[in-house]
Amino acid sequence: MSEAAEVMKGVKPPSITKKLINHVATAFDLVNHDGKAYAVFKPRPIDGTGAAYGPEQPVGVARLLGPSMQHYIVGMAWATYQQAVSRSTVEQVMAVLKAGAFAQPERPLSLRFHHDPQGRRLTVDLGRKDGQCIRISAQGWGVGPSPDGVMFRRSHATKPLPIPERGGKLTELAELMAMNPDSDEFRLLLGWVLGLPFSTSVRPGLLLIGPPGTGKSTRIRLLTSLWEPSGVEALGSCFGQNHTDDQVRASHRAVPLWDNLSAISHNTSDLLCTMVTGAAREVRTLYTTGDLDTQAIQRPVGLTAVSVPAGLRADALDRLVVVEAPQIPHRIDDAEVQRDFDQAHARLLGAACDALAGALRKWPEAGETGDFRMAAFARLLDALDLAELPGLPDGSLLDTYATAVTTVKQRNAADDVFGAALLALLERSAGQWTGQASQLLAAVAGHAQYGDRDTPGWPRTPRKIPEVLNHLRDGLAALGVTWRTTVVRGSTRYYLHGPPQEQPAQPPGGGTGHLPVVGSLPPAGGGGGLGGGHLPQAGVGIPAVSPPPMRAL
Repeated sequence: MSEAAEVMKGVKPPSITKKLINHVATAFDLVNHDGKAYAVFKPRPIDGTGAAYGPEQPVGVARLLGPSMQHYIVGMAWATYQQAVSRSTVEQVMAVLKAGAFAQPERPLSLRFHHDPQGRRLTVDLGRKDGQCIRISAQGWGVGPSPDGVMFRRSHATKPLPIPERGGKLTELAELMAMNPDSDEFRLLLGWVLGLPFSTSVRPGLLLIGPPGTGKSTRIRLLTSLWEPSGVEALGSCFGQNHTDDQVRASHRAVPLWDNLSAISHNTSDLLCTMVTGAAREVRTLYTTGDLDTQAIQRPVGLTAVSVPAGLRADALDRLVVVEAPQIPHRIDDAEVQRDFDQAHARLLGAACDALAGALRKWPEAGETGDFRMAAFARLLDALDLAELPGLPDGSLLDTYATAVTTVKQRNAADDVFGAALLALLERSAGQWTGQASQLLAAVAGHAQYGDRDTPGWPRTPRKIPEVLNHLRDGLAALGVTWRTTVVRGSTRYYLHGPPQEQPAQPPGGGTGHLPVVGSLPPAGGGGGLGGGHLPQAGVGIPAVSPPPMRAL
C-alpha cells in the first residue's frame, strides 16, 4: 500500500526513522566483535519492482558502525525517500542498529588474515568488491569466497590485492628491492613477510636499519605490500609520542608501519613488546565514568631507523627481526619502482602462496624451536627449509634467523651503556668480580663513558641493578658473561664471571703486550642481516697498547 493510500484510509505512514532502520536491517546483518558493532553486508535485496537496492559491497565483509555508516544512511535517505535527515535522526537510527548488534552473540572478525592452526589453513582477504579470498592449505591454494565461519572486517586502510598468478619466483622480489637474493638480509626479510598470514601465532616485528639513503622506507613498503598494499600514507611517524594514537592506528592496519625511529623511552619499548605479543587496549568510554572500551591488538609491526634506537631494550629486540639495509647500487625513481612492483605483484603473491602451502605440508615435521622467543615463527622457517621449494633463495632461513638473534643480543649488550661499562670492568678484573649491588654500581660507574650515567638506561640506585642485569642477561650470556647471587648476613652479593681469558704471546722486547680482551664482538658484517661495520664500546674488544718509551732529551 502506498503512503498516499495509507493517508486516505487514515493510517499514519511510518516515520523516516523507522523506514531507515528497516531499510538498513534488510541490507545488513548486525554483529558485534571486541566491544564494537559491525554491519555485515548481505546479498543486495530486491524491492517490489524487482530492482536491487542497498550498498553494492562484498557479501560477508563487516564494516564498523561508525561515520561511514552514517554517511550511507544520509545518502540512502535522500536517494530512496527524497528526504534530508537531521543529525538526531541519524543518531537514533545508529543507536537502534548498535542495540541490535549487541543483542547478537559476539562473532570473531579477522583483519586481512585468518589462520586456522588446527586445520592448517590460511585465508587472506583480497580486499576486493567481489569478496574473494585466497585459501591456502597443505593441499595447495586457490581463490574463492571465504570459508564457512570466516568473516573479515575492513577499515579505510584495507586496499585490494591482485588475483595471484602461478609460476612466479620470490627471488624476483629481491631484484625489485635491489638486494642479493642469496644474502642473509633478504632471507630474513623474506621469512618475516611469509610469516604475516599466521595471525593466531605471535609474529615478530621488523626493524630495518641503515644509513640515510639506503631505501629503508621504500623497501619496507614494497615488502609489506606483498600482503597489505602500503603507499606512503601507510608510513606513520613519531612512534611512541602518543601511545593511544599508536594503538588506534595499529587496530585499523593488519601490518602497521612506522618510519624513522630515533631514541625511545622504556615505556615505548614496553608498548612495542605488548603490541607484538598481544595485549588489550582499554580506555574509558566517552561520556561515561564507569564503562571501558576494550580492544585486543596483536600486530607484526614494521619499523625503520638509522640504527637500533636508544632505549629499545632486550625484550623488545627479541620480538623483532633486525635487518641492516644494504646500500643501493643506483637510485631509481619511486614511481618506477612502484610500477615494476605492481606489474610483478600477482606473480609474487602466487609464489608466496606456493611457499606457504609447502610449509603447511611440512609443518608436522618441523622441529619444536623452544630456544627462540618467537618459537612459532622459527618453526615456520624450519618448515619452509624442509619444503625445499623452487624459487626460494639458497641457504637455511632458520639458521640465518638464529645467527641474527645471537648477533643482535651480543650487540645490544655491548652497546648498552651499563653493559659496555660492565664488560670493561670484567676485562680489567681478569674476568672475575664479587661484591654487593652498591659496590657493583660504583665499580661499573668507574668505567662508564662521559654522559652515560645520565641516560635512561643507567641504574640510578643499587636497587635497579637486578632489573638492568635481567634485561641484559641473554646478551651478556652470548658474550660469555654469567653471574650468580648469594645472601650473606642479609645482604645480596654478586659473583660475576667473564669469558675465559686468553693470555697473549709475549711480544718481542719483553713488553707487556695487550691486555686480555673480554666480551669482544663478532666480526663486522658477520651473519644475520647486520652486515654493516660496528664501532665497539670503549673498553670492549679494544686492546690496550703499551705507550712507547719516552725519548731522552
